[in-house]
Amino acid sequence: MSRKSNILQNAGSKNEAIFGTPQEPVFNSTRSEDFPEVLQEWLINLAMRNCQEIQQACVPHGLFKQGAAAAFLFLVCDKLQLPWQVQFTAIELFDRFMRKHIEDLYMYVYNNSSKPAAKVTEWRSIVERVEKQLVLRIVSCCQIASKLNSHYEVITVSRAKRFLLDFGFNYSNDSVLQSELRVLKTVNFDVNVSSPLDYVETLLQVLAHNAAAFDLPISLYQSVATKLLTILYIRSNHIFVSLLPQAGLTSTTLQQRLSAIQADKLLMGLAVIAAAVYICDKQHTDLVISQLHRITRVLSEDVEDLVCCLLHELHLGCAD
Repeated sequence: MSRKSNILQNAGSKNEAIFGTPQEPVFNSTRSEDFPEVLQEWLINLAMRNCQEIQQACVPHGLFKQGAAAAFLFLVCDKLQLPWQVQFTAIELFDRFMRKHIEDLYMYVYNNSSKPAAKVTEWRSIVERVEKQLVLRIVSCCQIASKLNSHYEVITVSRAKRFLLDFGFNYSNDSVLQSELRVLKTVNFDVNVSSPLDYVETLLQVLAHNAAAFDLPISLYQSVATKLLTILYIRSNHIFVSLLPQAGLTSTTLQQRLSAIQADKLLMGLAVIAAAVYICDKQHTDLVISQLHRITRVLSEDVEDLVCCLLHELHLGCAD
């Protein structure tokens, strides 16, 4: 039987129907070993995109995907029972939208010909309106993310409306639709967002291929790393600040470096994988970090530094 026939037959199997959305990547399987060139090309594309995002990072980067904003968005996603890929896509989209949305509103007020006192009053009114719409915007980002990650299990308008009603917001179907359109227009319909989870899953696929002889529990790594990634988002400001040397740095320089490192999704992906291995399979930590260095050429010391900060923050959270 030809390779093409094998692929078609596997695609039509009971557990991997062609119209289904897989719950998680397939690690340590013979099928994943068939595509090393595809994995390599995909990883190269992700690395190039990561470099571009680091170069374009500015001070407000990540402001709306950390702390209380991130915690609340993950809570909304949990209530909606969204898969991890949708959750991380939604939070990246929400951050991109909010930064551009706030910038557009600010420039609108700034360019207004009214007096300074009137500008202040108008801005306060706009901020109040934005705050009231936050839950709606988060749900809209979840709707878009669900459509990007699945073609049959999406958040419909009626489902979004019912969810918002549970939070005490009585929006019409048209309002829900208009909010989704507002998000799309604000980001100029550019919804091709990547998240650290993309790097985690790709790196684990490559690791499963390169270190097949060690029979590593890759699926376990993926499960733990995904949960650690949520902690890294929520506590990112504390974790990354502790990672950077602050001696002799001005506040502006510190914020610029912080924005750049928060935009490094490859490093985040490497760190949560290494931390996951340390937590659930400690004996293979050095092996996995060494393999990840060979795959990405990212310095092992940089990964270990972020892992230490992440585990320290995790320890503090458990102590609380």
